[in-house]
Amino acid sequence: MIGMARVDDVDSVETDDAKKPASRGLTHINFGKIQQHLVGLTEEVRRIHKQSIVDKLRGFLFSADEEENLEHAGQLTGRVLLPLLEERQAKGWIDALESDPAVLTPRIQLIHAALASRKKANFNVYRDLLIQASLPIYIGHVTPRNLQFAVQAYQRYLNRLIHFGKHKIVALRSKQLGRVNIDRLSIKDLVDGLDEDELDPEHQVIGQEMRCANRMVRQGGNLMKRLKAGFTIPLDLSDLNRQDPRIFEGGFLGDVEANRVVPDKEALLARKVAATLEFIREVPSLHSLGLMVASRMQETEPHSAQSYLMEARIRLEATRLYILRYEHGDPTARPGIPPTFRQAFNAFRKGLQLIKIDQPKDQDLSAMGEYMDLVQFVHVHRPLLMITHEALQQMIRVAHKAMHAAAERDGRYKPRLQKIRELMRRYGLANEI
Repeated sequence: MIGMARVDDVDSVETDDAKKPASRGLTHINFGKIQQHLVGLTEEVRRIHKQSIVDKLRGFLFSADEEENLEHAGQLTGRVLLPLLEERQAKGWIDALESDPAVLTPRIQLIHAALASRKKANFNVYRDLLIQASLPIYIGHVTPRNLQFAVQAYQRYLNRLIHFGKHKIVALRSKQLGRVNIDRLSIKDLVDGLDEDELDPEHQVIGQEMRCANRMVRQGGNLMKRLKAGFTIPLDLSDLNRQDPRIFEGGFLGDVEANRVVPDKEALLARKVAATLEFIREVPSLHSLGLMVASRMQETEPHSAQSYLMEARIRLEATRLYILRYEHGDPTARPGIPPTFRQAFNAFRKGLQLIKIDQPKDQDLSAMGEYMDLVQFVHVHRPLLMITHEALQQMIRVAHKAMHAAAERDGRYKPRLQKIRELMRRYGLANEI
């Protein structure tokens, strides 16, 4: 493939100083910390799963930081969900997880009961619920039900964030609002009132988080419907261990209860992984797991464009989330935008280098179309992405070549070809059409 731009070499940038966000970050929309916590828990589950009974007890009872150890143990055993459950109902599940936190059935039962519960709890419990619902997938057993639970917990987390935010704002504006049903109040009406008053940054952050969470809820409005229709075959990530003996010991645990790995054909496994990651990328708490899976696929299938595109899609979704946070007043998101995008772009670049753009196969066309969408994304957000005019020109050239070849093979790509030609004219490349 000719002359694909390398975004990580860009030094000269244009900045966007028009926006003056609040000084505090939107901590409850920062899913990076949740991902870090999940990665740490997964490593701990793997370690305890291999220990003797005595070692497990020692690990739970002795720690340099007792408070941190209790919180960690509560996540491993699922005890953090007790505020949503009856203790007598949950005791058997928690006891089983204390023996081995890698066992899936009691954790799934615990999550299911917590999601079905009508009990109310403080906001941190819903963060814990999101972590618990994501953990079985990090352990490596991805079933339609497990993924649906993770999506439910993610949507519940966002909705409770909005709900608790409304409560705080109503308390702040009690004289104006009186005794009202907060569920009937629109976020716009509540938050606009805050913007008019010069309140302290903490109160401003409440409104910004509510707006951002509401936008995320609307973006994922039909996610559960699509998931139920499009993801019906379970994926045991321990299947990936069989693809490369060198990494078997550090691989995914998968279905530890079955104590077996079902060998799939490589092509079928790749298709199942790709279908799984299409949904995982829409749940921010699962992004780290998705990147680990994409990395494993790159190790086992280094000549497959699809494995690099899997990574690119997740990193591009993370870039969008950074931009969304920044647009809703989170200054801490700004520094993460350019490097995350560079990683996304370079993964796209590696994938496209494995495709013959001059003579694409039918299965390559969608990837070429995605590159066109990426260029449109850069065009819209170029200052935030810190991409120079010259770098974008080179991306447009490559996208034009890709869309020209795609349109010749499949007429459905002709509208995209016209769009990229409009961009070429806009960026001074009309003579190259």
